[in-house]
Amino acid sequence: MEALSSLGIDWKSLIAQIVNFLVLLFVLSKLLYKPLVEMLDQRKKGIAKGVADAKAAEARLLQVEEEAKEKIKGAVENANEIVEKASKEATKQAATIIEDAKKKSFQIIEKANESAQKRQNEIMREVKKDLADIVETAIIKITSKQPAKESIDQAIKELN
Repeated sequence: MEALSSLGIDWKSLIAQIVNFLVLLFVLSKLLYKPLVEMLDQRKKGIAKGVADAKAAEARLLQVEEEAKEKIKGAVENANEIVEKASKEATKQAATIIEDAKKKSFQIIEKANESAQKRQNEIMREVKKDLADIVETAIIKITSKQPAKESIDQAIKELN
């Protein structure tokens, strides 16, 4: 203790200060240090949780974006298939319509030809009748006699 006195240190004051320091250390550790450490731990856990949630949200966002891309891709493929089917169906219907139109036009032409043939036959009958009348009139005027019906028919047949 003399060594402490020679250095100018009062050992009673030193012990009192050590005791005071230990009491202060005990009080600060119980009242300030533990709550401060707990608060820092909670903050650290909250930050870690926030980072983990952010990473999870980012992963979910990437997953949702990927799903959206897949759905869009599927929708585009589906739309292309629908357009292709509609195009094929339209082409098929157009071919059917054209074929029907050709058939109808041939039928119309055929009917027109039949009608023209009938009309021609009617005209020919009328012409033959008129020709028979003219021949009969000519024979009567030339010979001054009424010719037989068979003779007129025979003369008309020879003209054909």
